[in-house]
Amino acid sequence: MNALRVTLDRLVFLDETSKDMRDAIRKYGWGPKNIALVVMGFFGRGDRVSVLAFQRVTGIKAIYGTPGTFRSDDFTRHVLDYLDRTPPPPNSCLVMDGASIHHQQELCDGIKARGHNYVFLPAYCPNANPVEFVFQDLKHELQYGGDIHTTSVLGYTKTFNIVKSAFLRYQYHDYSALFSKCGFHLDGSYSVPHDVMKADIQ
Repeated sequence: MNALRVTLDRLVFLDETSKDMRDAIRKYGWGPKNIALVVMGFFGRGDRVSVLAFQRVTGIKAIYGTPGTFRSDDFTRHVLDYLDRTPPPPNSCLVMDGASIHHQQELCDGIKARGHNYVFLPAYCPNANPVEFVFQDLKHELQYGGDIHTTSVLGYTKTFNIVKSAFLRYQYHDYSALFSKCGFHLDGSYSVPHDVMKADIQ
């Protein structure tokens, strides 16, 4: 990745995450000592929603959703739609993990045709992708501040709208420190994060 020497303003991180109503169930809480806490709500799974998020150093710039999980053709269509609708600076670099749907030839050719590059993160390194940290915060937001966990099953549309609203708080944010933590630095260089170096990567 160092060969690209891409500055932070031209990096676009993308990844998918899935949510259903179980993700909004709080795992911990405060209460009187030696008294079990009771959670009130509906404990059905509901519809699973998959979300594709695009993160730049200035915030989360777009999200797309689909019921269930993304298929390769859906993923390709959404990525190219993002590049057409809200294009990053010329010669930007899309950074993603090595999932099979990310390797579709139509996607790779479409990114290149629009004047951008792409790179795949090392295997087994989710903490090298800063959007993963946003997903962690989002799950906490849904558990402690969201209204996805109600007394009835939510369909795809309402669930996606709730998740989309939660993402709005990340729309404008300076992520330069987080990018650096993940190994992407202001001068365009890349260094493997410390905790990744300690991992047993095959």
